[in-house]
Amino acid sequence: MSALVKGLISFIVVAGAAAVGLPLAFDKEGHDAPEIAPDHIDLELSGPEAAPLVVMIHGVSGPKMVWDKLVPLLNGNGFRTLRFDLWGRGGSGRPADGRYDLAAYEAELDQALAQAKIPAETPFYLVGSSMGCMVSSEYATLHPARLKGLVLIGPAGFPLLASPLAKLLELDGVGDWAMRAFGDRNLADHNRKYFHAPERFPDFQRRFEDQLRVKGSKHAILMTVRNVPLQSFLDGYDKVGALRLPKLVVWGKQDQAFPYDNAMKLMPRLPEARLVSVDNAGHLPQYEQDQVVGPAVLGFLREHP
Repeated sequence: MSALVKGLISFIVVAGAAAVGLPLAFDKEGHDAPEIAPDHIDLELSGPEAAPLVVMIHGVSGPKMVWDKLVPLLNGNGFRTLRFDLWGRGGSGRPADGRYDLAAYEAELDQALAQAKIPAETPFYLVGSSMGCMVSSEYATLHPARLKGLVLIGPAGFPLLASPLAKLLELDGVGDWAMRAFGDRNLADHNRKYFHAPERFPDFQRRFEDQLRVKGSKHAILMTVRNVPLQSFLDGYDKVGALRLPKLVVWGKQDQAFPYDNAMKLMPRLPEARLVSVDNAGHLPQYEQDQVVGPAVLGFLREHP
């Protein structure tokens, strides 16, 4: 047997071992994780029962804890809040056959409202973070009569320079393998970049990584990346901009996920919206600079009763 053939066989053996071994070694799903029914929606309804309702929608990786600092402020100032984990995140189910696209998340929003026993005629405010801005905008376009106002925080939906790993995720089979092998580490690293000063929020990081242990978590995020136009939602913002609906945009100046410069693309599409620019804040300014964002959102809600 020639040295070339021996080398080729060795390469195939090593590559095969890596293909099998890397996901087994690095995939943390199922490790001390709870079992969650696939159709379960984990939600929290809080605040005065008869108060105006504010519905909050998180982004791609979630979960609803991104609203931890905004909820108490709104509840304490006369607003009722509904927040929930999108399917595939936090305490909600991970349907194996889920589409994880905008239509699915619109349907989940309606189900969450029904589960919370919110009457169909009740108007409410929508507050979105990252991809939640896209879900909220799409819902506003489909159901404008239901909404009293729209708040977009660190909006997704703008072109980005894709990394090699992001391009791999688009490939069937290869993307699934890459997510199982490297997803936990890459998602954890990416989550740290959501903050301008991540060292201030170690508990947030721990809680974020804990949710990834539930089986189906990385598949849900992978399918979302494939099925939601995370880098091309300008037409969607044009549609919501045409609605005579009060709008507020909040953006961290140090946002690394969807940089602040994208505000120059968004604001002309929302001619009646106001922009709040937040210093020393990344992609989650409502968490990192809540003392700035909270009063801004509260003031907006009070201005548009």
